[in-house]
Amino acid sequence: MTFASPELPPPVLALRGVGKSYGRGPTRLCVLDAVDFELAEGERVAIVGFSGSGKTTLLSILAGLLAPDVGRVELDGAPAPPAGPERGVVFQSYALLPWLTVQANVQLAVDAVHPEWPRAERRAQALRWITLVGLGAARDKRPRELSGGMRQRVAVARALATEPRILLLDEPLGALDALTRAGLQDEIGRILDAERRSAVLVTNDVDEALLLADRIVPLSPGPGAQLRPGFRVGLERPRQRAALNQDPQFKKLRNEVTGYLLELAARRPGDATGAARTPLPDLQPAVLR
Repeated sequence: MTFASPELPPPVLALRGVGKSYGRGPTRLCVLDAVDFELAEGERVAIVGFSGSGKTTLLSILAGLLAPDVGRVELDGAPAPPAGPERGVVFQSYALLPWLTVQANVQLAVDAVHPEWPRAERRAQALRWITLVGLGAARDKRPRELSGGMRQRVAVARALATEPRILLLDEPLGALDALTRAGLQDEIGRILDAERRSAVLVTNDVDEALLLADRIVPLSPGPGAQLRPGFRVGLERPRQRAALNQDPQFKKLRNEVTGYLLELAARRPGDATGAARTPLPDLQPAVLR
């Protein structure tokens, strides 16, 4: 007697043979080539790679903000529509409206996604998330009155206040100083643990990926970047930064991921980003008399 294996549900978000290029003719540059990717319900995946490898382009395609030249994006196994409220995005830049308060910036997103809600409910929803990221006391301040870390907290609150199924984070902490970045990493990890939301994080920080993700997927250096086999992160949650630094499994994974990225870079001519080196002319300094 044989038994059929249970059919797994389709991934919540997927890329099938996606390719993207910029330019035309001899200046055409292939950024992504034949990219396949799957995100399961409730899974958190970090895509890691060097600067300039095409991570932001990849995330923009996942978000529906950019259409691929070839291949397709799927949502629950069907062709994905353009950008919609089911996918919340936290950008590299804060993208806040400078003339609006913290409350108004977050509520603007809630108003756009849930116009049918009563005004009081929309206001309460915005305030809930502002408070959750630790900015309740700053709700009436404008972006110019906030530090960089506080502005990024507003961006996170705005993305989550619309209650998206999938959270997409495009190197959201890259412009912050080390201490602010570490604090906000912990904050994002706490929120994701509590919400059990599907998420894709694009980053070039391996430690950040290990702290926040269930799976790490390297992106090879461009041009023609591709996703490589991933690393499963089996570290228990909640993850404490101080404890992780002493964890042998954390150290082993960090070395494996970092070593693999360096190996990928070494396979291509050029520097660590995969960019070809331009030969420089052999110039000698003039002797002034």
